[in-house]
Amino acid sequence: MERNAIISWASGHDFCRLPEFNVFLQSIRRCGFLGDVILFSHDLDAKMRHRFKSMGYDVIEVNPDRIHVVVRDRFLILYEWLVDHGWKYNNIIMTDSKDVLFQRDPVEYINKAATARKLTQPTWITGDAYVMLCSEGEEHCKSSWNSINQVRLQQNVAEFEQNFVHRPIINSGFIIGTPEELKNLSILLWTNSIRTLDSLSEQATLNYLYFYLEKDTRYELYTPQDCPLCITGEGIKEGWLDSKPIFKDGQLYYPKSDEPFYVFHQWDRTEYRDAILEQFV
Repeated sequence: MERNAIISWASGHDFCRLPEFNVFLQSIRRCGFLGDVILFSHDLDAKMRHRFKSMGYDVIEVNPDRIHVVVRDRFLILYEWLVDHGWKYNNIIMTDSKDVLFQRDPVEYINKAATARKLTQPTWITGDAYVMLCSEGEEHCKSSWNSINQVRLQQNVAEFEQNFVHRPIINSGFIIGTPEELKNLSILLWTNSIRTLDSLSEQATLNYLYFYLEKDTRYELYTPQDCPLCITGEGIKEGWLDSKPIFKDGQLYYPKSDEPFYVFHQWDRTEYRDAILEQFV
């Protein structure tokens, strides 16, 4: 029987009590996901630990001395966990927490993608291995934040500087893949992020690495203009999409096929924030 897992980070007394974080917690089961949910934390209090466990979620407690920058060092911890436990799973969904809303079970889309993959390339090339990355729907030249971070990151790799201006913005907060591939990606993200001259978003590291990773047929990039897998609030807020998604029945719809997006990331940055929060009171 296929076994899947959502893995994420949950730390901080106030953070775990935010109404936005509650949306993440509840939407996982509401969307129909039946797999394991593993929440990592380096500073979780007993009350929240009990709440997570009462929901059937596993809690992995991490030595706080190993966490200096959460968004960076989580990838080291995820790598180590995948080394020990990845073999148990078919698919891993590696995601942010507070600003992630599951509207539909992502396993449904994983299975559709697997069927399409078998039709386009022989399995002997990559087997069942894959990594699904999600674009925010625009190029770096349209985002000063992503561009500035990319410039700062590339200060440390002058000999291998890359022109990122017209490169897609890849979101680092929602990644799906087979355990071995996510294990390898996690250690790549951590080892490259700790070498930067500044404290940067791991998203900059992922976008730089993709110059090389895109040559690997196991890596696939999905855009909100072309599929209903994942949409970001940043893309909506900045007007990066061809046509504005439709919000109806409490969900955000992919306009080309009139179906809800599977995942709505950064929903709290949009005009739909209050309407979504009301559903999870």
